[in-house]
Parts: sequence; structure tokens; C-alpha cells
Amino acid sequence: MKNIVGIDFGHGETSAGFLNSDNVIGNEVQMSDLNIVGEEKVIPSVVCIMPSDEVVISPSANQIAKAKEFGISFKDPLIGSEKYSKISDSNLRFFEMFLSKTYEAIKGNSNNPLLVSQDGETDFLVYIACPSGWNDEQIEAYKEFTNSTCNIPVVDIVKESRAAYIAARRAVIGGIRTQGGNVLVIDYGSSTIDFTYFNNESRFEPVHEGYKLGARIIEETFLEYLKEHESEACENISLVEENCGSIKGNNVLLYVIRKLKEEYFSSPNQERFELSIDLSRILLNKSLRGRYIEPSSGEGYSKQEVLEILSVYINDLANMLDVFLTKEGVSSIDKVILTGGASRMFFFKELVSQKYNVSKDNGTLIVDLNPSLTISRGIAAFGYMNEKNNLVGPPLWESVEEWIHNQLPQLLKATIEKCIGDMYYSEFSNITSRYEDGYIIKDSKHNLDGLEDELINLLNRWSASGDVMAEKINLAVQNSMISSIKEKLSAFAKTWGLDVVDSDFSFNIELDISASLTPDSCQSLIHYIWEETKKFISDRDFWSWDDNTSPYRERDREDRKSIVQNMNSNLRSYCNGIEYISPLNNTISDIATMVRSKVRDFVDNAKLQQYR
Repeated sequence: MKNIVGIDFGHGETSAGFLNSDNVIGNEVQMSDLNIVGEEKVIPSVVCIMPSDEVVISPSANQIAKAKEFGISFKDPLIGSEKYSKISDSNLRFFEMFLSKTYEAIKGNSNNPLLVSQDGETDFLVYIACPSGWNDEQIEAYKEFTNSTCNIPVVDIVKESRAAYIAARRAVIGGIRTQGGNVLVIDYGSSTIDFTYFNNESRFEPVHEGYKLGARIIEETFLEYLKEHESEACENISLVEENCGSIKGNNVLLYVIRKLKEEYFSSPNQERFELSIDLSRILLNKSLRGRYIEPSSGEGYSKQEVLEILSVYINDLANMLDVFLTKEGVSSIDKVILTGGASRMFFFKELVSQKYNVSKDNGTLIVDLNPSLTISRGIAAFGYMNEKNNLVGPPLWESVEEWIHNQLPQLLKATIEKCIGDMYYSEFSNITSRYEDGYIIKDSKHNLDGLEDELINLLNRWSASGDVMAEKINLAVQNSMISSIKEKLSAFAKTWGLDVVDSDFSFNIELDISASLTPDSCQSLIHYIWEETKKFISDRDFWSWDDNTSPYRERDREDRKSIVQNMNSNLRSYCNGIEYISPLNNTISDIATMVRSKVRDFVDNAKLQQYR
């Protein structure tokens, strides 16, 4: 089995974990960290394009100042969604450059225990991570991008907070592998805050959620505050943007503020946030010595002032913590693991302690001591388990795809036709049962004319309000399809030794059912039933069928029972022969996406059982 490289391409910083598969003893996984540039194991996720067009990662202050372009905060999904905006064209370019350059740096670093042959063959497999809130479509697009555009042979992608959980479970010192209860992992990054909740007392799959409230909002807030409240600082900010251009200038300032922010929150004894930016250094201009972007006091901001400036953001964080508790599948929280570079910030730890009633003192709040490396280590551990168990091998996915392409269309069509037929039959038989029991009377008689009126009224109601009937049929189709899909997925799970938890299989099917309830189709149905009824009465009655007398004759209970049995039998036969001919391509595609997602979920969950 090949070694595993887990790369955490973070929004703010990047690291890489390494697992030598030969050094795994039993269930003990020994992790190490790879060097990226020189002996740097963690680098900022920034990229410089120099005047010579050279691409530089982990740049020096001098290189940043000389660069013609400087990119930061470029990790966004390649496909937009309701929650996450699509990456901009300019940031996509930076993203590609950074990913490609970083992978080449890791692979070519002589300080790393990686083997690369002359023809490019490696002795390792690559796994990466993504924000926990990204959907399946965004994850697949990211994988295609890294493989095809960035030339990184990514095997699979794990959600960041799940990787953090795996790393925490694997920790030899301070790990939580032997501890029960419900565990919440919060990965506080630069772009997003990702939640993964594990109900360890039952077999429910993890609950994932992501919020676009990452720590980059802090540097953005301070930059805006300087512009709005510090007149001298505002003038100097304008000078930077004039010299560098608005995009590079803004990125440089945000990057410098980020570094100062990290220094402040990483130093518990530092009383003031010393926000001071030397213009002569970032613009490489000695004539600007003595000019700074800083508060007018020149003394930075006190802890209380920091909290006041960030009050809106902190309130948003508090609301986020409350909202997560309302998510379906989330019950009690027994333990919280905080990771991600921004987890060092004192106010967030205090918020989590208050909202979730956890504390470092009793071990219910675990704060990652080395958050910059946790995700990459967890990714590598995930990759090892993925390869060890071969749970996502081609045979499984081939079986899934074969079922989707060859059986799902027929199953959906048959399900729709059965549901339409069942609904027709149910509504009709309610009326025929009432007739048999003597509740339908016309002209003081239990005659067929009254029964016909009731059936025609029913069909008229269907024709006039097809949407109501369509909604009922849609719901029935959904329930039936969910049951069929769960049964199929359970079969997949058993075949491949997986464990399907009692998960949510709900999905929405949008069908043009109303097309089956046109006035013409309704008239066709009543005509068929009536003609078959006339044949039945003509064959059994001594005087045969007479249009002028037979519909209006009194029928006793035995007569009504025989007529209803025949009518229901013909109706059932008609309903069993219904064919649904509307296009189903879009619906099949939606269901296929759901099925693939569920297969991925139960495969991932099966892997996680090793960490419980």
C-alpha cells in the first residue's frame, strides 16, 4: 500500500500531513508533517506574481512589495450555491497558481520522505479537504479542478471538520478515542467556520454545517474601521492603493493586518492589539519613514476596544452557535473540539463555553494546541483508512452507476404509474363503496344514474384542480421511491460490508402529473368503466341493458354488491394499465445525485466507525 499525503489547502494557511503505511502498528497511526518551502511546514495561502512573471508562494515582505500582483483569500467553490458564492475569475487564477506551485514544492522538497521517479511515478497518494458546508457538486468540481487543471492527482476529498475529528481521535496524548458522548468539532478558519457533530451514543451519521463567518472578517473589519474613524490612517491607506493599485493594495493591507491579528491573539499576555503598518516597508520607499497606518493614539487598541470594534461580528458568531443547536440531528453536546488557526481567539473560546456549557477545566472543551497542522494530519489518516479498507473501489461505484442507468428509469416510471393507478382506484372505490352501502340515492332510488353522477363529479373535480391530485400523487411517488432506494442502498451496504445508519433519505420529485389528469383522460376513464358496467349488466340481467330504463332502476343491496365488484375489478385493470409518458430525465438526474450522495455518506460513515 502506498504512503498517504494529506494537504490542507486552507483559506488562510496551508500545511501537509504524511503517513508512512509501513509504520502503522495495529490501529496506531503515527503522523508526521511535510515541509513545503524549505523547512516551513505551514505557509500562508498567498501567491505573488513578480514582474518577471515568476510565481512565488510563501513570499517575503520584500517580494510582496515588489510583486506586480498579490493574491489572498482565493479559496472559494468553483460552482456557486445559495450559501457560497462562486470564485471570481481573478481569484480562480490565483487559486490555480497556488495549488500547483504548492504541490510541486512539496513533491520536490528534498527534506521530505517522498519518492518520485523520473517518469513522474510516486510512492504516495494525495488526499485534500474542503469546507464542511460545500455540497457534492462543489466537491466534485474541486476534485476535477485539482486533477485536470492543477495536475494534482487527488484521490478523494474529506470535509475539513471531519478531518479534524479524525485527528483528534487519533491523538496519542489528549485524544478522545476512548471517550463517549456527543462530540462537536468546530473548525474556525479564515473563510468559514465548519461544524461536524457526532452522536456517539447512536448510529446516526454526522451532521455537517458551514458558516461564512471566518476570521478574515476581522481584518476586513479593522481595515474599514481605520478608513472610517482614523483620518490620518485613511490618507495613508489611499496612498498604498495609489502606489500598488486598488486590488493589490487592499490585499497587502489585509494580509499585514492578518499577521498582526494572529500575533495578538496568539500571545495571551499581550494587552493591546498593536495595529501599526509601516508604509516605508510595504512600499519600499525610504522617504515614507515615520508614516504609519495606525490608530491616532499610536498605542494600538485595548482588549475592550477590540471587542467593541468587533461587536457586530461577535454577535453574529453568538447567533451562529445558537442556530446550530436547532439543526435536525443535533441533541446534547457533551464535548467540543476547537481547531483551526482562528480558534486561538479568546472571545470565541468564551462564547463556545457559555453557549454549550463546556469548559477546559473539566475536559469538555478541548482546544487544539497545534491547529495549523491538525486538518492535514486528519486528511492523511482518512486517506490511509480509505485505502486500507478499499471501501470506495470501482466495483461498488460501478454497481451504483449500473443501477442508476439501467434500473432507476424503469423503477421511477413503474412507481409513478402505480401511484397514479392507486390514487385513481382509491378515490373511485370510495364512491363505489358508498353506493354499495346505500349512501348514494337519486330520485329516491339506489340507481346507477346517481352513481354515474358521483363519478362524473369526481372527474370534474380532478380536471378543475389537477394540482391537488398531482400533489397527492407526487407525495406517494416520493414515499415509494424513498422506500425502494433505501432498500437498494441497504443491499449495496451488505454486499460491500458497510453499515447503513438510519439516515434521512428525503428528497423532492417534481413531476408533471397534471398531464395525466386532463379532461380527455378523465372522460376516457369514465367511458371505459361505464361501458364495461353496461356489458356486465347486459350479461347478467334477464332483460339485458336498456339505456332508457337500466340506469334509473332501483338496485337492491345484492345487486349493488355485484355491480360494484365488477366495476372495481374493471377499474383495477384499467389502473394497472396506466402508462406515464412525460419526460423524466431531469427527475432521474436529481434522484441519481441523491443516491450518489447517500452512498458517499454511508461509505464515509463506515470509515468513521473505526474512530468511535
